[in-house]
Amino acid sequence: MFCRRWSRPAANIGWTKRTAAASAYLLTDVNELLTIDELSRSTGEPADELRRWHGLGLLLLQTDTDDGRPQESRVRLIQFARRHGFPPERIAAALGEQPDLLSFFEQQLSVPSGRERTLNEAVAEAGVDAELARRVRHAAGLDEQTVLYDEDVDSLRRMAIAIQAGLPLDALQQLVRVYADSLGRVAEAENRLFHLHVHEQFRAQGLRGPALLDATHQVSEPLLELVQPTIAYFHQKAWERASLEDMLLHLVEDVSAPTDVRGQMVCTVMFIDLVNFTPLTLVMGDAVAAEVVDRFQNIVRACVDRAGGRVVKQIGDAFMIVFNDAAGAIACGIDLEGAVAQESQFPGVHIGAHTGPLLYREGDYLGNTVNVAARVAAEAGPHQVLVSAMVRDAAGKDLGVEYLRLGTRKLKGIADPVEVFEVRDGRVRAERLVDPVCGMEITPGDEHARLVWEGHEFSFCSADCLRRFTDDPAGHGEDIAAGQHRRRDEG
Repeated sequence: MFCRRWSRPAANIGWTKRTAAASAYLLTDVNELLTIDELSRSTGEPADELRRWHGLGLLLLQTDTDDGRPQESRVRLIQFARRHGFPPERIAAALGEQPDLLSFFEQQLSVPSGRERTLNEAVAEAGVDAELARRVRHAAGLDEQTVLYDEDVDSLRRMAIAIQAGLPLDALQQLVRVYADSLGRVAEAENRLFHLHVHEQFRAQGLRGPALLDATHQVSEPLLELVQPTIAYFHQKAWERASLEDMLLHLVEDVSAPTDVRGQMVCTVMFIDLVNFTPLTLVMGDAVAAEVVDRFQNIVRACVDRAGGRVVKQIGDAFMIVFNDAAGAIACGIDLEGAVAQESQFPGVHIGAHTGPLLYREGDYLGNTVNVAARVAAEAGPHQVLVSAMVRDAAGKDLGVEYLRLGTRKLKGIADPVEVFEVRDGRVRAERLVDPVCGMEITPGDEHARLVWEGHEFSFCSADCLRRFTDDPAGHGEDIAAGQHRRRDEG
């Protein structure tokens, strides 16, 4: 719904219905006719089905342009909706309330310039290898585009220049997939956030039909002008940081040999997630859980930035982070655990890290090092920072921390046993109470209520958790009697 300005058709251009027998032509100009058969050939939709759509009022009889492509755009919108479970009849019913809806979204589809070409014609014109073009376009998710235009030929030429400059085809494909996936997420966020936080609010106020679209447009038009420069701004900032990180890789070249595996590098991988997040979500609901994740991700990103790491991915409350040096990972883990421990009514955190070789692929990191890091994190208890011996050895002994050896452990899915250490910084953590229902940690004095059951005292963050507990005291975990007051005395 984050969209361009659109104009309604003139009075003689509209939603007039005709019978299928009378719809052999779709007028694109008083002097030009676009036949159903031509539209069928350009869109791949059977002519009889196009006639049926016309009978439902989904295809315009006329437009204010001498180009047939607006009709193609209309067909592609209907095809897209049909693939996602919306048959033409349902689309027609929706247009009864919002008659300009398809016209509205047609404006979101770019109008390509230049003549139409097949892929083979575009490849020949761009002077690129046909197999290269197919592989690159497949990586970009453009297999369904059968008609190409000037912008597509220019894109193929740029790909060819990159290959000629020395970028391997495999690396080019990876880069294209990163562009497609990342910018796809950007575009989705632009539209979803606008729809959910602006358009839906107008609906909640009672706006419907053209009034709803007009109100949405009044907000979206000025925002649309900000999109491209904002993307360019953040890309520039990200490029500067990536360049600085690349400089660090160059600085260690004199003490490290090139790897035999293309795309391999040595890094420290850290995984972190919240303790008891699943029961918290079940008890508190999605909205509260989302607020907790928002608080958590702000803490995580601040600590990661200070330690020189990079968040590779976030899935719910879980983060995967990569550091060029193990010392930065340890500093981040200690900083992060301390920050979380100071939050009131907040879950605990698991933290684990491992150092080793990684394969860098499409903006992500793959390999056994990632698997080991995830398993080390799974071994961590609340507020524990666990690392492998590889992290300890790579970080050195001058960090002002203590490594408490926890022994060699057989980790799930990992062939060789891993020696695990807990990192401690000597600070004494304050007492934390744990709600036995949702798992939320509470600073003493901030609890909603306390209750003694079978000789043990329990603290609750809310009236709802207290009620759930009294309804079924024995149903909230086998270890609820094993110390709801948790104290971390480190040092």
